[in-house]
Amino acid sequence: MAIPASSTISSYDADTKVNGPIEPANPTTDWQNPLLAQGLSDAAGMTNTCPRFVCLLTLAASTGALVIQDWRAVWQNVQNVPAPLAARTGTGVFTITVPTQVNDEYSESVGIINDIPVIFFSASATLSGSTFGFVNASASDNVITINTANTSGSPNDLAGANVVIVGYVSN
Repeated sequence: MAIPASSTISSYDADTKVNGPIEPANPTTDWQNPLLAQGLSDAAGMTNTCPRFVCLLTLAASTGALVIQDWRAVWQNVQNVPAPLAARTGTGVFTITVPTQVNDEYSESVGIINDIPVIFFSASATLSGSTFGFVNASASDNVITINTANTSGSPNDLAGANVVIVGYVSN
């Protein structure tokens, strides 16, 4: 299964790979099947815990003034990927929206477009820099919501503060 979805060793058909009576043609350069299968198993297992999306957002008191300083996603290397969209929906409430369906480099290379759903099950947010306050994040479908508050706990836009947002997908 392609990223951003989670995988298992069987996603790569590596769960039945064992050395038979024929060893690799050149043991100094060729993989032995059990070693390659274990590596694929480790990579597949990692897909259950790695974040799929990271964003650095500079907060502001209006949607037009929000700035996505940088972002990374497992689907980012695909041609013509739309950037995430940031919006302010209320005092101290912001959203980051990503596409509902994406493709990765492999699926695009074989002509399968937008076949992987992006459904966040969780998100986290951290203030970055010298601004002090409170921030938390929640996720639903392809949208991450960020709530910010000042040092007394009152909703506040924390204009100019940088927030690092991380999203985890459920599939």
